[in-house]
Amino acid sequence: MKNIKQFIAAIACFIFLGCATITPEQKNALGVEAARCLLTAVEKNDDGISPADTVALGLISSCQAQIDAYDNARVPDKLTNFGAAFWANRMNGWLKQATTIVLQSRVEKKR
Repeated sequence: MKNIKQFIAAIACFIFLGCATITPEQKNALGVEAARCLLTAVEKNDDGISPADTVALGLISSCQAQIDAYDNARVPDKLTNFGAAFWANRMNGWLKQATTIVLQSRVEKKR
């Protein structure tokens, strides 16, 4: 329940109040929420047959709001060189993570 409250507070901060800073606890809650979304989505959407990277793209799509909220908390300034590079390439990292989640889920189902 604590993570949900932190997640809601962080989202409210970004969307409604336009906060520029976020606490480490709020950032962590956003990361937990993005991970939880991916794990829930793989249980609902993986047929066990389709290529794992294709399923991963669907997971990312269904969790885009949570992923964006977490990435905004991690690197809010898109105008710096680092920020621009991060935002241009961030989906590569998410695709690797989501593909790993799909593959690990399949291994767990076989056990």
